[in-house]
Amino acid sequence: MIYHGNRFTLRDGVAPQDHEAALASLRNQGREIPSVKAFVVGPDFGGDFEWGAARLCNSVVAVVAPPDHLGAGAEPPDRRTATGATS
Repeated sequence: MIYHGNRFTLRDGVAPQDHEAALASLRNQGREIPSVKAFVVGPDFGGDFEWGAARLCNSVVAVVAPPDHLGAGAEPPDRRTATGATS
């Protein structure tokens, strides 16, 4: 298993709806990507950043390779909003 983590702080002035859409997109990725076995998105606990996201994937290939469930030319889940529309 591979642990893939992201810690981040949104830029000042990000609209509340964009803030929520970004977090929802991260959650959407956890639900949509078949190789993700578990995930969490929420406030960061380390102190240097505001938010964190972590995924548990079944292999390193799942982290670095294009997902098998996407067709050629499809928009990857990390570019989608909470509704699945591309941004």
